[in-house]
Amino acid sequence: MKRLENRVALVTGGSRGIGEAIVYRLAEEGAHVAINYTSDRSRELAESVKSQAEALGVKAIVVQADVGRSDQVRAMFAQVERELGEVEILVNNAGIAPFEPFLKVSEETWNRTYDTNVKSIFLCSQMAAQKMVVKRYGKIINILSTASLMVTSPVIPHYQSSNAAASMVTNGMAIEPTC
Repeated sequence: MKRLENRVALVTGGSRGIGEAIVYRLAEEGAHVAINYTSDRSRELAESVKSQAEALGVKAIVVQADVGRSDQVRAMFAQVERELGEVEILVNNAGIAPFEPFLKVSEETWNRTYDTNVKSIFLCSQMAAQKMVVKRYGKIINILSTASLMVTSPVIPHYQSSNAAASMVTNGMAIEPTC
């Protein structure tokens, strides 16, 4: 028996990179996986990840959502629950790092970075944790950069500060008595 046999996992930003690798590992351990992607151009990548996960003997679905928007997060969780069951393992992996020097960062870039890197963790974790607390089972894993701990580049202060904020959200959630 595999360690995560028949568990339901959702991986945000699961169509490529670290997220893709996480999807495969969860599937290897027997978890059914929901692969989140954002843009239409990522759909093909997500479908490929889905096919490879299914080849490992699990159910897999793709679900499009901007995880920085509460309406889309609610719809994403509803789709996962309908098609796979309640999310028992949430991997908050979605993240962006637009390279722009501090003096050129627009408010739009700042907001998009914080929505993707911080707000998404809040929205997705809160949605998942509400059911996990009732069920008395669940795992929430937040993937962060070393930029959450130190300055890593001179042209991404918005990214670095968003990762530091995401780290603090993660730490706060970890000591929450109901989680």
